[in-house]
Amino acid sequence: MAEVDERYLIDSAEKNLQRQIEWVSRVETRSSLIFGISVGMLGYLASILPHFSIWPCWFIFLLIATLGLKIAVIGFLFRAQFPRTEAPKPSLIFFGEIVKFDLDEFMRRAKSCDWEQYLDDLLAQTHVNGQIVSSKFIFVKRAMISLLISSIFWFPAVLFARMLTPLS
Repeated sequence: MAEVDERYLIDSAEKNLQRQIEWVSRVETRSSLIFGISVGMLGYLASILPHFSIWPCWFIFLLIATLGLKIAVIGFLFRAQFPRTEAPKPSLIFFGEIVKFDLDEFMRRAKSCDWEQYLDDLLAQTHVNGQIVSSKFIFVKRAMISLLISSIFWFPAVLFARMLTPLS
């Protein structure tokens, strides 16, 4: 293969890996937002709850449904933070594999790596990162759906908590 083709392939693979890594940060941003909204909604509801002795059964149902779905939101977000994937071994790109080498061994391997090995490592890392992003998006999507469904129970719970709370 010609030198120009090698550089083009490596450049393309590096750009594709970078795009995958950028998607991870987008997922993290969404996760933070969803987490903040969920905790804020729970905190607000907790702050306006009337005394337990005046809770009717239907209000308890609303609270349990809201709490259960908020726990699901947090569970999905937690799961998105820890995707289950296997990194290709050994890798000169993935930080988890790089640290397994001492500095001299890493430098020796990096200097002796030819372009095909480097390209293979790039492509393998792109594939792993694609799996990570896909897994994260699945769980963030589930968290968003759970947040939406929990709102169906949260809004009436807030309304009725306000109605049940005596005015001071």
